[in-house]
Amino acid sequence: MRIELYDRAFVLRKKGLSYSRICETLGAEYGVRPSKGQLSYWLRGIHGPFGSANRFLAEPTPELAYVIGVKLGDGSLNRKGYNRRIRLQSIDLDFVLEFDRCLSKVLRTRSHAPWFDTKTRMIAIEASSVLLHGFLNQNLGTPEALDFPL
Repeated sequence: MRIELYDRAFVLRKKGLSYSRICETLGAEYGVRPSKGQLSYWLRGIHGPFGSANRFLAEPTPELAYVIGVKLGDGSLNRKGYNRRIRLQSIDLDFVLEFDRCLSKVLRTRSHAPWFDTKTRMIAIEASSVLLHGFLNQNLGTPEALDFPL
């Protein structure tokens, strides 16, 4: 919904509406009324609708397919407070590094630092992303669940 509000705010501003009128219009259309300060940040490009969340778009790519495969196999999802984590532990460093490469490309972030877990004697890597966590947390067992055009 935040993305829709963001896009609609730009359309209304291009029509010449003031911040107050945009707030009123969004409140009437969506039942949510952002503050004028929030609109100012959006329209001036200071903040976006994602906040601090790692951007993720569910585009069918080989890297996303790899991340989905790891999640269905050896990977795990967990949440701690506000963090939503995607994690892999393995004894195979090459596997962990390839997962990191794919995960970094999907999230459009830099590489994540792997570490050695002394309890499990495995190499681990994890990344936080609310959007990717939500995507991977759904039933991914069928192509219909992914909602990709085949």
